[in-house]
Amino acid sequence: MNSNHSKTGVTRRGFLAASLAAGSLTLIPHALASTTPASVADSDAYRAFIAVSQQITANTALKPAMAERLYLALVRHDDSFAGRIKQLDRFITDQAVAVSELQARVEAEAPELKDLPPAIATGWFEGLVGSGKDLELIAFSEALMYVAVADVLKPPSYSLGEYGIWQSKPAKA
Repeated sequence: MNSNHSKTGVTRRGFLAASLAAGSLTLIPHALASTTPASVADSDAYRAFIAVSQQITANTALKPAMAERLYLALVRHDDSFAGRIKQLDRFITDQAVAVSELQARVEAEAPELKDLPPAIATGWFEGLVGSGKDLELIAFSEALMYVAVADVLKPPSYSLGEYGIWQSKPAKA
């Protein structure tokens, strides 16, 4: 009997090769696989959201997975978000508004959209959508405020408790 074969006919070499092949599948970069559902990625509102986000953040390489999470959270918090983001995109494009003038121009010329630029910026930079009891954390270490300082600051990839836990005073010892 050949010592390299088990009773099932599988060799050690064959088992190792299959294990390595299966394990190597996990090395495929996540960035290559789009996680954005076709219904979101193909919508005009989502494309407008990406265009506005790129202008507000001054970043044309926004992460697709975070973009999807942020867009879906904004839609959950505002039933009219899809229509309003298209309006904001048209406003920015038609008026050739510079990002440095955006909030002031929106407040003066399209006040019904004035809450969108801060909501989008807060989502991208802080990873937060909503306010008060409806506040939703959609990103932590991927939030752009941490990406900007990633070379010196390594935030933990986990929360030490519920959001806002640091606000209450600790019990005295």
